[in-house]
Amino acid sequence: MSSAAPEERLLPRWVPVVFVGLTVALIPWTVWLYLDLPDRVRANHWAAAWAGFDLALALALGLTGLNIWRRSAWTLVTASAAGTMLLVDAWFDTMTASPGWSLAVALVMAVGAEIPLAVLCFWIALNLERVLEQAQRHLRDRGFRLRGRRLVPPEVSEAASEAPRPSGSPRR
Repeated sequence: MSSAAPEERLLPRWVPVVFVGLTVALIPWTVWLYLDLPDRVRANHWAAAWAGFDLALALALGLTGLNIWRRSAWTLVTASAAGTMLLVDAWFDTMTASPGWSLAVALVMAVGAEIPLAVLCFWIALNLERVLEQAQRHLRDRGFRLRGRRLVPPEVSEAASEAPRPSGSPRR
């Protein structure tokens, strides 16, 4: 548990509790869905659903590449999203494929492209998270603090701000 003062936390204490609660609530919901839903269903807008998902995946991959190029901290977010979407794509492609050629293609795509690319995305996100954690420690060691969920620089000591200035020098 973090020993940071409330004003030095990025998120309120209740946030992880909500996420753990949602995780616990999803377990019986998932069991009920598995037992209640039919094995086969005819879906409306099937092509649009997949095309829209693939466009969103392309956007996540493109933003990840752009963020890496820009050296943006947003890379952590877009790489995580892209990796997750790739795993979801592999799962649903293989689970919804018809036996035979369609299933073989889905499995080859999952094992040969989607899962390895998802692993790469997660590796990028984890590596960036590690670097940001190190930067956070260095900033804290140099006196930077969080106040109101914002980073504030070290405070200038009262003695330095009260030091006499040479005559004629402007006050900043």
